[in-house]
Amino acid sequence: MDPRYKDRVQVLNSASLGNMSLLLFNLTKSDEGAYRCEDGDQKHKDIRLSVKGCSLSNSGPMEVTGYTGGSVTLPCSCSDTQAAPQKIQWFVFNNDWKSIFPPKSPNMNPHYRDRVQVLNSASPGNMSLLLSNLTESDTGTYRCEAGDHKFTDIRLSVKGCSLSDSGRVEEVTGYTGGLVILPCSCSETQAKPDNIKWTFFNNDQAVIFPPKSPNTNPRYKDRVQVLNSASPGNMSLLLSHLTKSDEGIYRCEAGDRKYKDIQLYMKDKKLPTTVMMVTTKHSSVQPFPGSVTTSKYYPTTSTQGNKAALSYVAAAAVAVVAVLVAGVVVGSPQGLEPGGYYHSTETLLFAPETAFSPGPRPFKCARSPPLVRFPGIA
Repeated sequence: MDPRYKDRVQVLNSASLGNMSLLLFNLTKSDEGAYRCEDGDQKHKDIRLSVKGCSLSNSGPMEVTGYTGGSVTLPCSCSDTQAAPQKIQWFVFNNDWKSIFPPKSPNMNPHYRDRVQVLNSASPGNMSLLLSNLTESDTGTYRCEAGDHKFTDIRLSVKGCSLSDSGRVEEVTGYTGGLVILPCSCSETQAKPDNIKWTFFNNDQAVIFPPKSPNTNPRYKDRVQVLNSASPGNMSLLLSHLTKSDEGIYRCEAGDRKYKDIQLYMKDKKLPTTVMMVTTKHSSVQPFPGSVTTSKYYPTTSTQGNKAALSYVAAAAVAVVAVLVAGVVVGSPQGLEPGGYYHSTETLLFAPETAFSPGPRPFKCARSPPLVRFPGIA
């Protein structure tokens, strides 16, 4: 028996004695050729076996981009993804070709240990390499080899964090008692910085982030948060519970002498402007049939609300008394509402609720001509 076929062949006659089919596994290109099946009575059948090997689908150089702190897939596969290559090897060129896969290779570059994985679990012809925890030093040329001098090269470019607007001091204004965002980010928001550090400069220098740093100023404890949960390149700082002493220069550092300065100016918090509705109810005074409620809106501040309300009530009372004193009883002309106060030009000034006029009427001020009241119809 040819030792090349040892432990690689099996006749499938367990279910049927007349079945002499041969199972041949772990195929290689050298298995290609003619095979003969004989039954011992000079009867035979010839089968021609053709074995398709792995020919790389893309043998030309490729360009791939990754970002620091992330992962990238370096593509490499056989044209027929069911064809398993004779072997899988990956190399990186650094003055010379250094092995990075398989991981147990004796001359494997230790810089790539526990960072590489071949994605062939679902398809034997897929030799793509997953490279994780990228650094800028991973930039270079990678080679995928499938045996028999078949290979493809991939050029990987890893982009790091370069701070946007790092050449100028950005100005930000905050208000006491509130919060503010100090903006800082990488030009490539998917690029993760080597480290994140925030420092406050006033009379002296104080580290305010990261919070577990031994030099962190305790005054900023539980008051700072970096907003990088959605984007690794976002290093903006949220500073809360602001005080006047927070005014000064803040520095955002991304490692490797990359930094950006922000000038924070503090202002006293303004009292919020509110809208206040003042409602007064006037008691029934003859000749008014009933009482009238009037309302008006006044913009005011929290410290001026009571004074504004009192002023309006006093003014409204004076106006009502003036109307009562100046009224003259005459007949009710056609088209005017009973019980209302009018200018002599028949412009309505004030009217109580009646069947003719549901709801209060607006009060309008006028100096002349004199007021005239038209009494209700008996």
